Amino acid sequence: MVSAVTTKRRRNCDAILSAEIDCENGHKISTDMDKILGSLLVKNCSSRIFSTDISLSEGVIAKLSSLLNEQLLRNGSKDEQNISFLKAIGNETHTRFYYSCIVNKEYHTEIKAALRTICKDKGLHDTIDEYQRSSCNEDSSILDSSSDDYSHDSFRNTKQPDEEFKSDS
Repeated sequence: MVSAVTTKRRRNCDAILSAEIDCENGHKISTDMDKILGSLLVKNCSSRIFSTDISLSEGVIAKLSSLLNEQLLRNGSKDEQNISFLKAIGNETHTRFYYSCIVNKEYHTEIKAALRTICKDKGLHDTIDEYQRSSCNEDSSILDSSSDDYSHDSFRNTKQPDEEFKSDS
């Protein structure tokens, strides 16, 4: 006996646009003692995908962390940094990913510069696009919910960046 698995295709899957990141205005970076807080606004990116499957949001931040360490290595630094996912919020048209990184204050300038550089990396955009495409064939009715606001907090008791994120750039 052969069994078939039925998967749901998310609405508008054929019309998925490439993710857009305005690195000048959509990537906010601030510092708080020994921590760097960041907020990355991605347009053409439904937050529904990233709030229903937290591993996808963590994957985006893992890619950001990997790119950061590659950039730091190119700049001569051998210290690896680990970026942590905080939350993803947004709606059908955009997702804002919040992250943090524990960094000694003396390295803040170097890390912030590297984060600004990697924001433009094609690999980050490709990762987000790949997750959006792969989510089109999900066996889950949650993908067809009608709510327009989606959010997920990974660390509810962690100090979170405000919606009106202040950048000290």
